[in-house]
Amino acid sequence: MRWTGRLRRFLGLPWLAGIVALIGGVVYGWEAWRHAHTLDTVLDEGLYLLKGYLFASGAYRPFQEYGLWTNHMPVSFYIPGFVQVIFGPGLRTGRYFALALSLLFVLGVWLVARRLAGDGLAALAVWTLAMNPALIQSYSLATSQGLVACMLIWVLFLTLGEDRRRWQLVLGAALAAILALTRLNMTPLLLFLLIYIWAQHGERAGRWAVAAGLLLFLGGQLIIIRVSCVCGSNGSRNN
Repeated sequence: MRWTGRLRRFLGLPWLAGIVALIGGVVYGWEAWRHAHTLDTVLDEGLYLLKGYLFASGAYRPFQEYGLWTNHMPVSFYIPGFVQVIFGPGLRTGRYFALALSLLFVLGVWLVARRLAGDGLAALAVWTLAMNPALIQSYSLATSQGLVACMLIWVLFLTLGEDRRRWQLVLGAALAAILALTRLNMTPLLLFLLIYIWAQHGERAGRWAVAAGLLLFLGGQLIIIRVSCVCGSNGSRNN
């Protein structure tokens, strides 16, 4: 039974789970890179990129009369739009941005799982993602799904677990507010997160998180309403 003892010692090496997770991350990254260069574009992807670039460059505004149809939250267009303003418009920029978000998502999953469940299960979580081709394909497109997933996992990284610093909780609440401004159906997350922070990390941290999350969310909503009203009134005067 000498080999069983050696196997136990090998499996107990502190760096083994990290190496396994790294290999899984490389497999995931390779598949995401391949899909980013081979997948056909879809209608939603093109609309996010085109509308985002036109909004970010100032050619159009959300809710503008006789303008582009703002069928999602404006932030979901502005984020890929500003990326294209910086790095150049086009599908390649959008796909590379999606690839970067996808890799950040995998890193966030590993960090969160490692904190909550240990190195072994964190490596298993990474390989679960690496062996899911449907998920990799979805997050390789320049749509809001990969953006939302990346933002969500880093909200969890900043807020879950013991001994979170106050600046991490405030940043997590602010990121959750931005997430709600990106996808409206993620708004309940902000409420549940603020309740969790208040209950888990105490009243003082809860007050700071509530202030950061609600002020950013409500301020963003007021800006959206103001832009909508201004565009509507301009259209009425033009008519």
